[in-house]
Amino acid sequence: MPNTDDPDKKSRALALILDAWDQAMRDGAEPEVIASVAIYAALAARVEHMTAQHGYRFAATQAYYGIVQQRLEELGESSLQG
Repeated sequence: MPNTDDPDKKSRALALILDAWDQAMRDGAEPEVIASVAIYAALAARVEHMTAQHGYRFAATQAYYGIVQQRLEELGESSLQG
């Protein structure tokens, strides 16, 4: 299972958020836009983190599903209605 408490990753994510915020301020963006940039940058960092954290689980689930389907085909089993 991947390490989810990596301080270096958190530091890099925070740096990206602050960089986006600073750039928006330098560009003279409205406060609402600056807040939106920070929120979107934080969400993007969170999605990236969650994808890395849980991606292997989805791959394993798909592989297991394929094995089960193959075994059911070999046994000649079919779904029951009900």
